[in-house]
Amino acid sequence: IEILAKEYLKHQVKNISHNIDDIILNYIKRDPKETESKFQRKKLILEKRFALFGKFSTLESIVAEFDITRERIRQIQKSFAAKIKKKEDINFAIKKLINFISKQTPILEETLSELLIKENFFNTVKDIPSLRNIISSFDKFKFDNFLLNNSSFKRENISDKNENKSQFLQEFLVSSKKEE
Repeated sequence: IEILAKEYLKHQVKNISHNIDDIILNYIKRDPKETESKFQRKKLILEKRFALFGKFSTLESIVAEFDITRERIRQIQKSFAAKIKKKEDINFAIKKLINFISKQTPILEETLSELLIKENFFNTVKDIPSLRNIISSFDKFKFDNFLLNNSSFKRENISDKNENKSQFLQEFLVSSKKEE
């Protein structure tokens, strides 16, 4: 019993924050082998890809800003996520986030973003593409987006860039076939 009690106490979750912005920021650290300029570039890329300070950046916008390939950006993000993926606090926060989103859907994007800040999952507003990027970096979750327009729904076709999205009012998140 004593051994089990010690093991339980060792693995017990104690006041772990589930604020994903703060957790990610705490893990962005300079590797001793990195130059200061490479570290600053990596830090900016991670901040933009995880929308830590509000604005989510696409691969294309980062490519234009830093003059590096999309693949290199993916590698930086993937290697960072792989390093912290096994940490208890990020696992706890991501699982709690997925559970929270699943219970809230169907929901409008703006409402979800407000709730996520209110529940202290994030410090800044996150749109659905940034949520998709954050969650998919650490776990799996199926996002089905619908666009809301005068009480009618239309599934968003991510690959169709020619569609005029300005006609739609808000994005609507659904997490199951039943909700659809």
